[in-house]
Amino acid sequence: QPIALAEFWHGKATAKRQPGHFYEACKERCQPLLGPLLCRVRKDIPILFEDQHLMAVEKFSGILTVPGYHHWNQDSLLTRLQRGGRRLFTVHRLDLETSGIVLFAKTEAVQSKLHEIFAFRRVEKSYQALLSGRPESDEGVLEHPLGPDPMRAGCYRICEDGKPARTAYRV
Repeated sequence: QPIALAEFWHGKATAKRQPGHFYEACKERCQPLLGPLLCRVRKDIPILFEDQHLMAVEKFSGILTVPGYHHWNQDSLLTRLQRGGRRLFTVHRLDLETSGIVLFAKTEAVQSKLHEIFAFRRVEKSYQALLSGRPESDEGVLEHPLGPDPMRAGCYRICEDGKPARTAYRV
């Protein structure tokens, strides 16, 4: 089962590439394609909790939470879960590259109530990251405004006129 992609360079030596060496996929062109390509291998969506009001599922990296805007990115958690005839409503989303728990409401009334809970920040969210290298300190707080990344649709970056964001981290 594929889990990653690397490039085996066969071309002439360049400043960045040597023949016969492996390199990580480029971030500009290849990485945005990897998730959708690799997630097609995985068909199962683990349901972590389900009752008459909501469903909590495990989202794996490389799949959208909801369908995208184009014909080529319609595959998503929502479309896969609704194939079985379920009627589900989106409560929140996780980025394409992010894995974690996603909630879906089973009625519009539950969706509305959960949107309210998320909007008033009555949900505590925590994220874990796998890093290459080591941060300078074992814990800290990052406070930077975030806004849409014009180079990567649906992604965000530090942006002076973005929304305030605060991230506390601990190694």
